[in-house]
Amino acid sequence: MIRRVTIALLFLALNFCSLGQSLDNYRHRIVALSADTIRVDSLSIIPGSLTIHSAEGNRIDSSLFWVSYVKAEFIPTKKLLLSHDSLYFEYRVFPLLLEGQFAKRKYAESLSPDSLLGRYAVSPGLQNEQESPFGDQIQTNGSMARGIRFRERFLHVKEGQQIR
Repeated sequence: MIRRVTIALLFLALNFCSLGQSLDNYRHRIVALSADTIRVDSLSIIPGSLTIHSAEGNRIDSSLFWVSYVKAEFIPTKKLLLSHDSLYFEYRVFPLLLEGQFAKRKYAESLSPDSLLGRYAVSPGLQNEQESPFGDQIQTNGSMARGIRFRERFLHVKEGQQIR
């Protein structure tokens, strides 16, 4: 019984937490006209979705202001600043600020310190040509080759080895 009550309370608590997150991109707010440039939102506004009303409910003419949709900034004219002290905004937003800086990290910074990518490989035989791990009398240079050839229905594999 206690287990069922605990699960029910957990479910209700998670449900109330999810109500705090708005998944809708529709926004509305009252903005006080206190400066010549007003930041309306922290996200970019979708062009054509912005409507502005006065406190009385009258729609404001678009010739009385200018909007930077990318920066989400509202720039009223002097006439609008003198005639109203606050406005009601309704608009929709993009899920991100389009004006934000996006930069790639440098390739060298993205490599792990343990990674061998982007580093020159040094062969053990080329580190010090005077010393050979096998002595002075044995040469360690050589090559290996493989070749595959198809003729009619047969497969011919040729291997070669050249060691000096």
